[in-house]
Amino acid sequence: MFQEAISHSRRKGALRTLLMSHEFQDAAQYANQSFDDIFLHIHTLCYVPKTIGLLCIYDITAAICRHNNINIDNIFIIGKGPQRAVRI
Repeated sequence: MFQEAISHSRRKGALRTLLMSHEFQDAAQYANQSFDDIFLHIHTLCYVPKTIGLLCIYDITAAICRHNNINIDNIFIIGKGPQRAVRI
């Protein structure tokens, strides 16, 4: 479910360990929340500078939203590659 987040992470081991925690075993617990609420909750749980960054948090949140059929109202442009693509 979180393959995209893992593939974007430079710290795959740390992220896999985090995703195995009880907080992420039941994605249905987020079913009645908005993308923004889930993002803020995941950010609070996961954000570790230079380990688990905003792109991974976005990917984790997006996976949870897909699992629960929650529309994503915002698309975040994170990193130099996507920012360059937007300019082009």
